[in-house]
Amino acid sequence: MDDPIPTLLQDTDDPIPTPLQDMDNDIPKRSSKTRRRNANTKGRSQRRRNEEEQCRKEEEQCREEDERAKELARKREENRVEEEKISALLIYCRRQFMADMPNLPLYPHIVEERPHIITILQEEELQTRMPLSRKSIDDEVPDFDWLTEPGLHIGLTKEGEFRFASKIHGPEFSLKEDADIMQKCLTKLMKISAAMPKITKNAAHAQSRLDKEGVETKSEGVMKVPAGHHASQEKGKSVVHYAPIDTLTAARSLDEWMRLGEAEFIEKFYTYRLALISPMCLHNFVTIGIKHSLPPFGQTDFNGSNAGFPFAGNLAVTYDNFSNLLHRDGDISDYAFGIWWNAEKDARTKEYTPHFTADAAKKTEGGAFLFAIYGYGVDFEKCPNVVENIWRGSRDMHCTLHSTSSGTWTRFGTSTQTSRVLAKRTEALANMPPEDRDSKVISGLTRNASTILSRPSPLQQIPLDLVQSALMAPAANAHCNYERLETLGDAILKFVTSVRLLAEHPHWPEGFLTKRKDHAVSNAYLAQSAIG
Repeated sequence: MDDPIPTLLQDTDDPIPTPLQDMDNDIPKRSSKTRRRNANTKGRSQRRRNEEEQCRKEEEQCREEDERAKELARKREENRVEEEKISALLIYCRRQFMADMPNLPLYPHIVEERPHIITILQEEELQTRMPLSRKSIDDEVPDFDWLTEPGLHIGLTKEGEFRFASKIHGPEFSLKEDADIMQKCLTKLMKISAAMPKITKNAAHAQSRLDKEGVETKSEGVMKVPAGHHASQEKGKSVVHYAPIDTLTAARSLDEWMRLGEAEFIEKFYTYRLALISPMCLHNFVTIGIKHSLPPFGQTDFNGSNAGFPFAGNLAVTYDNFSNLLHRDGDISDYAFGIWWNAEKDARTKEYTPHFTADAAKKTEGGAFLFAIYGYGVDFEKCPNVVENIWRGSRDMHCTLHSTSSGTWTRFGTSTQTSRVLAKRTEALANMPPEDRDSKVISGLTRNASTILSRPSPLQQIPLDLVQSALMAPAANAHCNYERLETLGDAILKFVTSVRLLAEHPHWPEGFLTKRKDHAVSNAYLAQSAIG
């Protein structure tokens, strides 16, 4: 009978487990638990790191939002302060510059000196040896600011100090009276300018870098001084009034200029225009004029002691595509004032008529006035009407750009000036005894006009019988008529016409020249030209 209870030593197929074997058998189970525990720990660590990263991102986002809010608040405060400054600036400008023009658009510009612009532009002048053009400035200084919008543009520093002003009139003048007065004044000014000699060397070139370095430059356009005084070059003389060309026509125009008070009228007009824009600048002219006993440019009877209401010493007029180099004026006054407009020349009368339209402004291509040191300029071609400028002529670099006129059109420009030399002369005259003072002043107007007008007319040298023959028609059946003189006149007319055609059209063939000459001397063409 088998023993139901096996003994410890009973043989069996299964090996007897030992303690080490028990530990070995438990290792897989423990490792799996450890891995699960480690995995759970890593998962918790990752979640914790994710949560910390999320918190960090949220905190960073909050900080960024706070910074943006602070920046926005700062910008709002800056804008508020800037708006307050602009409002105060507008009020200041309207009080100082626009007391009588409340409805005119106002554009204040905060400016600062930019010397590098002057260096760049002077190098351009040195290379081209001629005045600047709009293209050269656009190429060399792309951030240059151009003023074209109608209204009053005022250049002020951050401290509120005045630097320049430009009043650009819109397509229509604000008042019809302004247009009428300006039309009348500028027409008279252009008429008397035709009688004055051209200035071949002006202060703009003398004060430029190129002239100081001895570089020969090309002068462009015409500059004349139809009214005012200058320091005399004659020995023993001190002050001279600008005088016209020695011709009978010029003298007659000048006699009318004096008798009708045209010079004084234009002077009052310029005084009025300056006062409308800036009473402060007019006050500067007056203060300096009183200090140096300066006569205004419209006074034609100055004798050294009777200076009238003080204003600028002379008025310069430019046209025919005038341009000049960057320069400072040799003036004693702090400011200069000028007006620019476009005009058309009548082919028959040779007189100019001002036009105040945008189309007229475009008849002259290019051209601008530069407040160069501040990086600003007035583009005349794009301005719809008359432009009035105030600038610090004796302190700041400025110039007029190159332009090109089409046909009979041209752009006129003017500037009021008072030279330092003239101021010294008039101040010295005021301190002289009367007997010495009279001999130091030359009234060029009176001298030239009286001398030329006293000359006998060329018609007085023609024999009376020849005049009668020239005026007598054959139908009168008189003893003489103009037929013989007509033959001579026809021959002279054809000769002069032929010479002119040959000079103007050197490459035309003989047939073209003959046809044009026959047309030019035909009775129909001459009659049409005579009645205008």
